[in-house]
Amino acid sequence: MPTPGSLVHVMSAALRMPEVTVGSYYRKLREAELLSKSGRGRSAAETTPLDAARLLIGILSSSTIKDVEAAMTLFAGFFPCPSSGFEWTLAPELKDLGLRHRLDEAVATIIGSQIGDSYAMEKNVGFKRLSVSQRGLRAIIQFGPDESLRYLHEGDPEYWGPRDEDSGIVNEFMVLSRDARQGLQPVFEVGEDVLSMLALAFRRG
Repeated sequence: MPTPGSLVHVMSAALRMPEVTVGSYYRKLREAELLSKSGRGRSAAETTPLDAARLLIGILSSSTIKDVEAAMTLFAGFFPCPSSGFEWTLAPELKDLGLRHRLDEAVATIIGSQIGDSYAMEKNVGFKRLSVSQRGLRAIIQFGPDESLRYLHEGDPEYWGPRDEDSGIVNEFMVLSRDARQGLQPVFEVGEDVLSMLALAFRRG
């Protein structure tokens, strides 16, 4: 497994961002105890695919480094929309997670599924693209031209349908939607090349 420094280096190359910027995102999330704890020297922690997924989601969903903790926590906790009608055979690993899995778990699973050298021959994950939108308060994992899995805040009417207006979770979503309309960044996307580069970091260790 890669060290924090190695993960930051690979993430920087994958997203074509300055390494110092990615490092700042990483430190902010680690200080919030959202990533694996790290030591020094031989005791330095090894990162996990979940660390990589959370760092990636944090960078994609935050407007600034100071916002990364809140943005990552929000989007990483989104659930698949039950009405997606997704064909699970396209991603058997995600099926094993169950319908109530989180977005960060899904991205970590996709990264982890690519770590083995036999991935190309034995796996049937057709991941193509991850999109994160603060304006729309949703994320999408696309697996083919017409197959995608939407991840939503569970207060979104599209998630379970209309709810009681007094529901706390609905009110939370309404506040988030209002704030999102006030100028948060639009959709950001990464393709299969980015997750493949991250997986390569774990293969190399």
